[in-house]
Amino acid sequence: MKKAFFALIFLVAGAVVMHAQADIKEAKKNLKTAQKAVSLYNLDNRENSAKLEEGIDAIKLALQNDELTATAAPFLAEGDLYLAVASRDVSMPMLDPEWKTVDYNAAQLAFDAYTAALPLSEKKFETEAALKGLSETAGYINNAAVDAYNQKDFENAYKGFATMLKIHDLLVENGKESFLADDAKVNDQYLFTGICALQAGALDVADEYLSKLLNRGYNEPGIYESLFNLYQAKGDKEKAKQFLEEGLGKYPEDTGLLFAQINLYLQEERTDELVGKLEMAIEKEPTNKSLYSTLGQVHDKLYQAYDQKGDEAEANMHFDAALKNYEKSLEIDPEYSDAVYSIGTLYYNKAALMSQELNELASDYSKEGIKKYDALKAKIDVIFDQALPYFQKAEAMDPMERNALIALKEIYARKNQLDMSNEFKERLDKIDAGGTISSSYFKKN
Repeated sequence: MKKAFFALIFLVAGAVVMHAQADIKEAKKNLKTAQKAVSLYNLDNRENSAKLEEGIDAIKLALQNDELTATAAPFLAEGDLYLAVASRDVSMPMLDPEWKTVDYNAAQLAFDAYTAALPLSEKKFETEAALKGLSETAGYINNAAVDAYNQKDFENAYKGFATMLKIHDLLVENGKESFLADDAKVNDQYLFTGICALQAGALDVADEYLSKLLNRGYNEPGIYESLFNLYQAKGDKEKAKQFLEEGLGKYPEDTGLLFAQINLYLQEERTDELVGKLEMAIEKEPTNKSLYSTLGQVHDKLYQAYDQKGDEAEANMHFDAALKNYEKSLEIDPEYSDAVYSIGTLYYNKAALMSQELNELASDYSKEGIKKYDALKAKIDVIFDQALPYFQKAEAMDPMERNALIALKEIYARKNQLDMSNEFKERLDKIDAGGTISSSYFKKN
């Protein structure tokens, strides 16, 4: 009985060994299929294009074998396959306009494979193959990152730029020449990565790369602007101001830092200081319509503040300055909707402020009081009429512009044109009920 039992154990053990041998044999066969697929593709790209997909299927099976994945070979083959796919998706669309590229990031998968192969490489040729693959992959990673950036896909942009830095580090660590040939290019790569991560909302990643860049001794204006924006986004206003002040101390003429300071002053409503900063920015960019519009808004706020104080001279000066800057925006771009709406609002608010005085005169029924009332009302009506064409144009540009619709409803009611007033009341009611206005009244008529 014992002999039979031990015989059974040996039979089972032998079966396990034979099964394992069969598995590794099959895995190696799949590996050879994958390696051959790349070779055939390299011999004739167009004729053997489909071989790459066959190779990818084969390498996926090969990578399921634990014994084989303890070596560099399958990962090198996987890297070569995905590198070939990345290359194919660049070259084939130029030869065949109907070519459909793969729906995955082949260059990133090639990077993952080569980095997996590197620590498993026991022979020099394996290490060399992994490093060569990484070096060749870098170009495709960079192209994908730049494309993502141009499409405002900042998440994939920063991930690609970060991968470029990882490849650079691996090449340098292993004594190879990097595509980032000098410190200036490396620094730029850190900056691109940090800025794109910031745009993508990956604040911790942005912090990591921008901090590394600062620790490398990088001292250009862009790092201070980026760190200001980073800490603003993190809600650390004191640290944000610290970097902004440090940057402006070193680069007082830098446009990016100046704009950052303008944005800070806007947030903090430091209107008096803003005028000078915006005028300085306009000197640097005299055709920037948004700068004139922003300066107009600052003067508009100052006009209202001085009007409330009863300082008529200062109020009128800022009103005229606001109008002048809004009009300058429209000289640069006649279809600039912000400026169109802002001029309408400027006139409307002036008339509304004057209406407060009119209300005070309404209770004076003396001959002199009625005369003053009528004269002031006539002035107010003229100013509302000045606002009207701008709100009409604002509505023509965007029929869903709620504030323009409110102004149109009120102005037409004052003019006793109740049909027109009701038209815009109905449009407002529709928007407030969650509806959509698909066509403009003034564009249509």
